[in-house]
Amino acid sequence: MEEELEPGTFYPHIRPMETLAEPMQEAAAQTAPVTDAVTEQVLDFLEQQIPRLSAAAVDVAYWQALASGLAVLVSGEGGIYRAFPDGRQMLVKALEKRLSVPVGTRVQIP
Repeated sequence: MEEELEPGTFYPHIRPMETLAEPMQEAAAQTAPVTDAVTEQVLDFLEQQIPRLSAAAVDVAYWQALASGLAVLVSGEGGIYRAFPDGRQMLVKALEKRLSVPVGTRVQIP
């Protein structure tokens, strides 16, 4: 079942290591209003930072695992792949095509 892929193929949701500092620097450059009380405006600002910072944390974990010699599992291109530190990728499991369901549709799971 394992299919070897072209070395150096990167997945679109994993950013190159040299770009990882950008979201953190952008978030640090923006400052929340300074007040003694936590206001709705401050909470909104902080909540807006969560997606970028969490994506950067996932990217950092990915590269740290590879740098320490471990393989990581990633999904993409219709399957789950094991990515090795040397750039090789092997298909672990092929996935079925995603099911598109309109918003509000009730789905019964057996």
